[in-house]
Amino acid sequence: MQNTPLSGRRIQETNLRQITGVSVVGIWERGRLFPAKPDTVLSELSVPVIVETAGQIAEIESLLVIYNINYHPVLIIGCGNVGYAVASALKKKEVSFSFIPNGSTFG
Repeated sequence: MQNTPLSGRRIQETNLRQITGVSVVGIWERGRLFPAKPDTVLSELSVPVIVETAGQIAEIESLLVIYNINYHPVLIIGCGNVGYAVASALKKKEVSFSFIPNGSTFG
């Protein structure tokens, strides 16, 4: 949540569900995925994993776009059959993405 007003706040204090309808289901931080709980504090290094519809994506983007611009907003973890299919579908729709290949480790 680098460079946003969400950094340093608990998930429940962000009011993201009330404002945009998104559900924060996990936190990706330093190469690890943690479950999201209402009292989880978002740090500068936190990347919320959210479940949302296309309309909710637009809503949350409109809130956060002024803080950071992400030119690759989709992250595909793994490049097996599913990862490859997702990448192919996104490429056809001209959606930028980044990926973490299978077997990657993080420190």
